[in-house]
Amino acid sequence: MKTTLLKNLLIAVAFFCGGQLFAQVTYTFDSDEEGWTAGGNAPNLFATSITSDPGSGANTGLVVLAPKEDTDTPAPGTTLTQNTIMYAPTNAANGGSGINADAYNAFTIILKNQTAGTILRIRCNPGSGWVQQDFTITANDTEFKTYSFPLSSTQWSGTSSDISVVIRDTSGALTSDTKVLIDSLEFFTISNSYSEFTVNPGFEDAPFLTSWSPQVKPYGTVGLSTTETRTGSNSLKIELTTDGGTAGWWAINAEPKVYGETHTEGTVVTTTIQVKTNVASDYKVFVAFIGEGNTSYGGAIKEVLAAEATDWKELTWTYTLGAGESFTQLHTRISLPMAQNDFVTGNMIFVDDIVSTLTPPVAGIEDYQQLKGVNIYPNPANNILNINCPEGSKIEVYNLLGTKLKLVENASKEYNMNILDLATGLYIVKVESEGKFYSKRIHIN
Repeated sequence: MKTTLLKNLLIAVAFFCGGQLFAQVTYTFDSDEEGWTAGGNAPNLFATSITSDPGSGANTGLVVLAPKEDTDTPAPGTTLTQNTIMYAPTNAANGGSGINADAYNAFTIILKNQTAGTILRIRCNPGSGWVQQDFTITANDTEFKTYSFPLSSTQWSGTSSDISVVIRDTSGALTSDTKVLIDSLEFFTISNSYSEFTVNPGFEDAPFLTSWSPQVKPYGTVGLSTTETRTGSNSLKIELTTDGGTAGWWAINAEPKVYGETHTEGTVVTTTIQVKTNVASDYKVFVAFIGEGNTSYGGAIKEVLAAEATDWKELTWTYTLGAGESFTQLHTRISLPMAQNDFVTGNMIFVDDIVSTLTPPVAGIEDYQQLKGVNIYPNPANNILNINCPEGSKIEVYNLLGTKLKLVENASKEYNMNILDLATGLYIVKVESEGKFYSKRIHIN
């Protein structure tokens, strides 16, 4: 049947992409609800039933989740959030013993959403209260659609005593003939590749699973492109459904990498992305590094010239952790400042070939500022490094292995050093004058 074909397709895709996929729990609803029960924001508001629908193929079992009776539209000035919910058979209330959430990092659901809801919410309770993740789906469907999403390791972990699948409809006008039809639901595990702390950096691991999730805002959609790629078979496609000038930001977050140790002051994190777009005017992209507790490190806006829109453009962000800053997990966040961009509906931005690096502090190498009157900028630097120093100073550049790469004798007070011959990475610039020293760590893009 269709669910078996889907399962085989998922396994074949994972094999083709070099990843590993292990189907763990599959619900096909062929003859009954398989232990799932209905719920809502009011007692006994929803009910489940098994039916057959021509849109899903002959004799395919479905679970239909619908209000038991018409619900009234709320009075003006009031808000009624109506949730169409299914509770898993593993829930304690259903006599289950819980589920090991660590065993799964993704799920696929085939459904026809006839409500006005555009949010699919997966909730679980690992024993310390409910945590949830929201995903964007389409409303008022006339056909079945397949959705596959990653599950965050920071919110989906441990033995969860309760799991629920929620379709959120805030229109306040659900009726008894408004239904959510679910053909199958599967939790599974797939291994993704990393560029240090950035998961699925080339968007090649399982085409249906990007490991990147957008904020639930009505600014656009996020998916994969197989036509606009820099290398490989896929790129990340961000398509705007809202014109620019809108207040706020729209962020796309990668699944975080959890480290076994704490990274502290002096650690350098870098992310380079390749972007391409059909935006006609110059546009701005923001990247930040996000640790636990949604703590943001660094972050800066970079402007991409419209003249380069038809070509792939490389952008690099670097941040060095300061005093008191640390993280045990990290991921890359790409954001679009909507108010600062002249987007029009239909604009698309493609992202590919992300490279992230993490450089721990090097023992024995510190910033010394014994020599006064020295200023080295910019940091990070691209083509030219500007060094303001006492007239006649000696300037040396070292890599982190202690190898001297550049030497300048009798430098001028405003010396411009060409660094085009240095590869991207972290370097130490040392300035000496009259027996005093100044050294500083510089990142070169």
